[in-house]
Amino acid sequence: RKTFVRVRVCKRGNDFLAEPISSRGSGLLSTMIKSNGYIVIPENREGMEAGEIVQVHLFDTLEVVE
Repeated sequence: RKTFVRVRVCKRGNDFLAEPISSRGSGLLSTMIKSNGYIVIPENREGMEAGEIVQVHLFDTLEVVE
């Protein structure tokens, strides 16, 4: 099934990176506070590779975090 992963988008040099926010032991609310978007992992995938280009759905306008 499709998986939705909360991410924190930040800028590193000239690139934007989407870093997954772990929910281990911290619960749903804290992942919502730390994240500024999410990615969708298709049904036929188990995850995404580091460095892979992904489409991020932002919760709001992006405030650049460096």
